[in-house]
Amino acid sequence: MTGVQTKKHAVLVLRILVPVISVFSMMLAACGGSDWTEMSTGTEYLVLDLWGDSSSDVFAVGQRGTVVHYDGSEWSQLDSPGVPMLADIWGSSSSDVFAVGEEGTILHYDGNTLTPMDSGTTDLLSSVWGSSSSDVFAAGEEGTILDYDGIDWTAMDSGVWDHVTGVWGSSSSDVFAVGLYGAMMHYDGDTWALMTKFLGGQSAQSLGQFVYRRLRCG
Repeated sequence: MTGVQTKKHAVLVLRILVPVISVFSMMLAACGGSDWTEMSTGTEYLVLDLWGDSSSDVFAVGQRGTVVHYDGSEWSQLDSPGVPMLADIWGSSSSDVFAVGEEGTILHYDGNTLTPMDSGTTDLLSSVWGSSSSDVFAAGEEGTILDYDGIDWTAMDSGVWDHVTGVWGSSSSDVFAVGLYGAMMHYDGDTWALMTKFLGGQSAQSLGQFVYRRLRCG
């Protein structure tokens, strides 16, 4: 395994709440009052994230392009169009769901079918969130942040070069993203601004330039 592949999988593993998985079965847990009950997902592959529209409409994604759906009674697998690992999932409704993952993969579910979308990147995408069906953000390695306007995905200038591991917001003009080395960014509807200093790619570079100038110039 190359250094790049190791980095990708290390970042994904950090997203797992319970880092122990059986190679024979994968179990989820559902909360019923004060007790947790094991639930079979019907897949042996690693599950990384889940999102739901209601208690009877829940989606989960993971290794080997796994997408499973819970209808309130049982989990069933959805037909996934031959994609690699899926790391995150979010939707505006049960018929408007987005899943992202390795090699720039983005899948859209319309309530019936999972369809690949053109992300314009081959970078690992590890997080997805939106304020509506026409305003969705996806983030990943190499400082990648993409925006979906309901028609196309467009690359944004995040201001960093390291892995952006998470994205979330309260509205289309109040979005936050976090990444490696403590990097935190905020989007105001127009531009992304770095909120942390001397942390992460761009800030570390700025710190190095600052120290160099001080040593050189006195």
